[in-house]
Amino acid sequence: MMKPITTFAVIASIAALSACAPAAQGGGETSAAEVAKPATPNAQTNPTDLSDFTGARAGQAEMGLQNRGYEAARTEGLTTYWYNSAENDCAKIVTDDGRYKSVDKVAASECNAGGAAAAATPTAAEQACLRDVTKVTNNPDVTLLESSFSEAGTQVIVGVGPDRARWNCIAYNDGSTAGIESLTNEGSL
Repeated sequence: MMKPITTFAVIASIAALSACAPAAQGGGETSAAEVAKPATPNAQTNPTDLSDFTGARAGQAEMGLQNRGYEAARTEGLTTYWYNSAENDCAKIVTDDGRYKSVDKVAASECNAGGAAAAATPTAAEQACLRDVTKVTNNPDVTLLESSFSEAGTQVIVGVGPDRARWNCIAYNDGSTAGIESLTNEGSL
């Protein structure tokens, strides 16, 4: 006969797994606040207050932003501008390591509120290439230029710097990248 699982046993198991999670992810120590932070923030009484999104998991928090009336307006590298047309509000959200690093209110014009076509939020593959091209080039000024999906890997062309020098990157479903190289004719430099 099997022994019943007690509440204490469940809590002890969760605590043990929580303690192991940062080491398993290679991220070092995790603060108690990070462990307690929900993956998707809860809506507050003021739908334009987005302060609870700082530190949230990017992929899961997008639904929370949409539930509060925001739509992705445009993207520059790992920064996405979210616009709430009902409130004429714009939020600038910087993603780092799969989480919202910063969430700041900016002028509505930053979201191209004047009628410019909204850009789609980069896919996970595109975000991986933007992240890794930023690291390889040591230049945070990166822009998604084009992307071509295939089951073998997604080819992403990234523009770097003010001249948008073209860089190639291949992204895979597991979040890894390869083939990061400049497409600029270095002989003409």
